[in-house]
Amino acid sequence: MSEIGATGEFPQGKLTASDKGELGLKVFHVPGKIVVEFGAQITWIGMDPEQARNLADSLRRHADAAEPAAPSGG
Repeated sequence: MSEIGATGEFPQGKLTASDKGELGLKVFHVPGKIVVEFGAQITWIGMDPEQARNLADSLRRHADAAEPAAPSGG
């Protein structure tokens, strides 16, 4: 899945009555900030353990990349 926002699909079934289906999201960074773009108004997200680890890994990679560079000593 490469698009952000609701897909209208339920690849792992419906989790709750309020489940709106699969959601594509994008994680990126700008200097000093990490951004998660959902492409839709959402109230909650659910994921399996592998998806949670993938999201956590992505957030950590972007957090490391967004960290301001340490001043060089001189």
